Amino acid sequence: MLGQAAFVCVRVYLSGVFNGSLFQEDLRFSRLWQRHVSGAWKVVAGQATRVQAPAPPSS
Repeated sequence: MLGQAAFVCVRVYLSGVFNGSLFQEDLRFSRLWQRHVSGAWKVVAGQATRVQAPAPPSS
């Protein structure tokens, strides 16, 4: 928490079915939340990045 704002980072592994196709994703999300005058928290910025599998070590 930074006063009336909070920055949140998470990593999620999602799997399921979308339009009849199986999917699996490893993602990182970040969100910047701000508390408004009404007291409600709202997302004011965010992003998501696909986590790539590490490259195999070179020989």
